[in-house]
Amino acid sequence: MIFDIKNYILSLDSECEFSCPLYCEKPRILTQHIELLFNLCDNYELNSYTKYHTIHILQGLNSIKDDPHIVYIALMISSKVYEKIPLTLTQIQKHTNVSKDIVTQLEAQCMNLLSNEILEVTLFEWVIAFIELRFHEINPKIKADIKKTCCYIIDFIYEENKMITYIPVGVLAVAIITSSINILTLTIGEFSFIAMFAKALGVESDIIMNVSQEILKYTLGPKFYSDYNF
Repeated sequence: MIFDIKNYILSLDSECEFSCPLYCEKPRILTQHIELLFNLCDNYELNSYTKYHTIHILQGLNSIKDDPHIVYIALMISSKVYEKIPLTLTQIQKHTNVSKDIVTQLEAQCMNLLSNEILEVTLFEWVIAFIELRFHEINPKIKADIKKTCCYIIDFIYEENKMITYIPVGVLAVAIITSSINILTLTIGEFSFIAMFAKALGVESDIIMNVSQEILKYTLGPKFYSDYNF
């Protein structure tokens, strides 16, 4: 029996969870901070976008990365963007055991640092930007399914250091989108958008197709990849 990865992915929670959403070539965030962040997001039932954005913020706070309070402040900043009910100063203060004035000062310091940092565009953001650029007119449900499948593919390939480190991020983003459509449609072929993005990225379409196939093999595993006749 062939494992139905399409329905498996689409049956998962609507909020995509990332087990290790870190750029492997930029391992600047302390492991204990990541563990703390994931625990806080679980405890407060915060969504995955808040979690991911917090990691992005932490990458931009390298100069104060050892500050024990930095995760709480970064999470509070992210929650203001992505949560209907953001974390409050009181909640943050409870964890940090410092006064509200200190929390406010730390938040201001973080915002000042972020305003002077050039945050790198993450792989996730490349993928979402490309999807919005090419598929802005398609059915919202279909677009949401593509995004969700891309999220889980990203989750898988973050475990493969070589794939993240050595493949140009633009090529990798288009290949991930291609792979997600392969999985959702159970078909393979050179979709029209591949040539468009290949031209924009200055590469041959075959390169994107080859990376896409490697992603499918890595994500599905040799047996399921073979079963689907990709």
